[in-house]
Amino acid sequence: MKESLATDEIIIWNLNVETLIFDLASLNFGNANVTSCSFKKFTALIKYCFRGYFIEALKEFEEFLNNRFFRVKNSIYHMEIVLPIHINNKNFTYSLLKVIPETNKGKIKDFCFVLTPIKEYNNEVISMQVFKSFVKCNNTTTYVKNRIFIKTIFTFSQEKVFFLLLEEKGLSSSCIAEDLNKDILAIDKYKIMIHNRLSHFFDINFNTVYDAVDYYKKCFENNIFNNKTITRENNYL
Repeated sequence: MKESLATDEIIIWNLNVETLIFDLASLNFGNANVTSCSFKKFTALIKYCFRGYFIEALKEFEEFLNNRFFRVKNSIYHMEIVLPIHINNKNFTYSLLKVIPETNKGKIKDFCFVLTPIKEYNNEVISMQVFKSFVKCNNTTTYVKNRIFIKTIFTFSQEKVFFLLLEEKGLSSSCIAEDLNKDILAIDKYKIMIHNRLSHFFDINFNTVYDAVDYYKKCFENNIFNNKTITRENNYL
């Protein structure tokens, strides 16, 4: 199996933030799924479970850049996300996607997307980082991450159990039952449902519910307890 890909293989697109015209700017290797298409079709190449996160991250990054409170003269920000994307006719490719804003008179005109394939995807977790003048900016990264909305995939009752599992790894059914004043058998059923939902959502066969919850936490750590009931429109789709 091919473990890695050449790092000089890149694909570049430009997205106009006003017209949402999405153009393929450069391609130095052949991939059947990569064409000059709409931004919606581009996001459809991202593994389903991470599409919403990517769109929300882009939206919050743009809002951060447009916020005058955060503007610093001569500072150059860009965002990097590592995620699985379907850029060929076979499997997902674990890829680095750089999102670089292009400004005109202090306003964002375009986003340049530079995608570099890393290796064949093997269920690695995603990551996101904001850079300021090409140096990691952890404060800004945390700010953007904390504002990303993650839509729940659980029922209200399942979510209560899910959050307890998130807060304490390996928490037993008896402890959860005592905390929620529920029967242990009911908690066991909820854990099975949570296990199944996460396995379906990520398209991964997790061994246990604890493995599934831990994977979720690693992917969306900063967003789990934020904006639980917020719903909002997304301008990019």
